[in-house]
Amino acid sequence: MDVFYFKIKSESKEVGDFMKIKVVNKSIDQKIFDNFKDKVYDMVFDISKKLNIDSDIIVNVCGNGTEKGVNGSCYSMKNRHIIYLYQHLFEREDDSLELVILHELVHAKDAYLINKKKDNFKTYKTYKKDIDNYIIKTGFDTWTEFHAHFIVNKISNDYKFSYTTLKMVKKYEEILSIKDKIIQTIKNKKDYNELLSEYFKKIDEYIYMFSTTMAANLFKNYNYEYVEKTQNKPAFKKVMKLYDKAYKLIGKMFHGTYGKHMEKRLFNIGYFIFDEFYYPLNIGIKKYRRGLDLCFFMERESENNV
Repeated sequence: MDVFYFKIKSESKEVGDFMKIKVVNKSIDQKIFDNFKDKVYDMVFDISKKLNIDSDIIVNVCGNGTEKGVNGSCYSMKNRHIIYLYQHLFEREDDSLELVILHELVHAKDAYLINKKKDNFKTYKTYKKDIDNYIIKTGFDTWTEFHAHFIVNKISNDYKFSYTTLKMVKKYEEILSIKDKIIQTIKNKKDYNELLSEYFKKIDEYIYMFSTTMAANLFKNYNYEYVEKTQNKPAFKKVMKLYDKAYKLIGKMFHGTYGKHMEKRLFNIGYFIFDEFYYPLNIGIKKYRRGLDLCFFMERESENNV
């Protein structure tokens, strides 16, 4: 494993007196890594300065992700942020690499500024026993995904047209179809467990898509209207209702984002996710021995028109 390691005295007072950045080759060809390691380091350092992040950053350069379309990810701990970048970014001749680094560093900034506060909530904790903070964590995940896409969308068209309301509608209809199958196969443990695993995965994708689509919609400068047949779909009406509610909650995050109202606002976003996404899809919170986690419940009948 090759490591490109720097301890750099910052030239910017805004960043702080000392910053550590490591660029690590996890699983790509060494020649490719050698060709890009300086570029990755410079991008991470420059963007971190602009975002005022004063924290350790580790960049793991990996082979292509197992899931199609995965460009990068960010995992924040107490005093450092770990960013994952995937090989196909280095094979493109556009500005994708810089945009993905910016996207992931916005996640790092959100976590960094929240975790340095004296408030109770910390992004790196799992909160398996504290239901309020468990909900806040859900709100934070939704907010930071919106925020990262919003920042990138301000300077680039790369993301804007990848996410649409119609894709959201189709994803929601797909989820409802799986839910009906789960209810029908409740007595077949193997089929039930397989469907349930797929169900949770699709809902996670749905919530992620919701955050990114909201961030894209704000920058689309055309008045596109879907045909009447599409607008009359229950799933379409559901998605539009979600947009209206979410924008009101998200909008408040742009005023004193990391200030005294932050926890309450993140809680409200998290509660919105549980109330409008999880519960109508028969997903609730259950206390297990290992702590709080999501569960599927059967008490509510299928609500394909919610």
